Amino acid sequence: MSPRRDERPAPRLQLTALAGGLLLAVVVGLSIFTFGASLGAPVLGLVAPIIGCACGGFLAGKLAKTAGLYHGAFTGAGWIALEALGVVPTVAGAGLATLEETVAIILVDVLLITAATAGGWLAVRA
Repeated sequence: MSPRRDERPAPRLQLTALAGGLLLAVVVGLSIFTFGASLGAPVLGLVAPIIGCACGGFLAGKLAKTAGLYHGAFTGAGWIALEALGVVPTVAGAGLATLEETVAIILVDVLLITAATAGGWLAVRA
């Protein structure tokens, strides 16, 4: 089966844009997380990764100049990879049973990728 003519390849991933976006996501996310912890405001700790991923996705989209949505999504995926490695804190699932923890982690990860993707999408349009 030959490929259709109207199909096009995925956009090229610009690693400098992705690295800059991920770095900003980590800095913003950890700053808000730490600030919230110092104030004793757990809500800030919950929204910190979401705000960080949205900011990082926006920067990645701006630096890439094209395919902002794509670069934003990869910024969110980078955050999730750093979460898995223990570099950034995860806010989902602490103290839950195994199934509930798994569902909570999946839902938060979907939210993080959505926020980063929206930031990347807005970057191309702003």
